[in-house]
Amino acid sequence: MPKALVEAPTDVLELIVDKAVLGCLVRIQNDLATPLVVSVSQGAKPDDVVRVVAAPNPPAGEPLVGKARVNVRLNYGGDRYIFRAEVIFPPSLSPETGFSGFSVPGSVTVSEDGLRLDSNTWALQYNDWDFKNWV
Repeated sequence: MPKALVEAPTDVLELIVDKAVLGCLVRIQNDLATPLVVSVSQGAKPDDVVRVVAAPNPPAGEPLVGKARVNVRLNYGGDRYIFRAEVIFPPSLSPETGFSGFSVPGSVTVSEDGLRLDSNTWALQYNDWDFKNWV
C-alpha cells in the first residue's frame, strides 16, 4: 500500500527544484530555443503555487509557461523524502511531436551533515498532459 503524500519542508522543495528540475528545464529550453517558466506546486497541496521558476539565460521571445508538481512521501524510516517531480507544458510547445513535459524521480536524505539529493535520471513525456498522483 503506497504511503500518503506529504508536504515537503521549504529547504527540501528548493533543493528538488533547483537541482533536479531546473537542469532539465534548461536543457529543454536550449533544445527548443524557447524561454520556459514553470509554476511549482506540491502534490499534497496541488492548488497552492509555491514557487515560479524560470530557466536562466532565456532566448528572446515570450516565455512559455508550464506547470510543475512535486509529489513527496517519507520513507518508512522518516529520514528520506522520496519524490517525483513532473513538469507539463501546453501542447503549443511542440505540436508536431506531442512533447508534453518530463518527470524526475529521486530522493532527499536528511542527516546531521545536511540534505543530500539523489536523482540521476529523467524521462520525457509525450501526449500526456495530466499529473500523476504517485511517487
